[in-house]
Amino acid sequence: MVREALTWQRTPFVWGACVKGVGVDCGRFLAAVVNAAGVKQIDMNSFPAISPQWFLHKAEDAESSFVEQILRFTVEYRLASGRVPLPGDIIVAKCGRDYAHSAFVVDWPRIVGAASGYCVTIWQDVHRSPQFGTRPLRYFDPFAAIGAAQVLNNV
Repeated sequence: MVREALTWQRTPFVWGACVKGVGVDCGRFLAAVVNAAGVKQIDMNSFPAISPQWFLHKAEDAESSFVEQILRFTVEYRLASGRVPLPGDIIVAKCGRDYAHSAFVVDWPRIVGAASGYCVTIWQDVHRSPQFGTRPLRYFDPFAAIGAAQVLNNV
């Protein structure tokens, strides 16, 4: 999956788009990569648009849209002490009132993602990237079977 994600490098960030080399947003980037890698099949036509004004919504409204979309094809987990996310896992950062910006783990702490103001880019250290920095993170496993416990412990 990481190999597929890297083929999107230099694709501009375009809200609501999903065409490799032309434009993509962070959520549709996740879904397109998961589909192309054959990990899960997500019906992109049913992938609802998330308002570009997501940061103006109440936290519960924003979370019910973005995180619920990611939970359509992943299982959330908590990091156990001393563990790190695995290649292909998805991280979501808290932006403003809610968790609403995502990327794939390449090899922790390296990530790849689509970010406003940038093309799809590899960030060498998630904690030094302009979109993630020191923001709180949530972790999702796209390889886990849907229907497993919604929150897993990464042990």
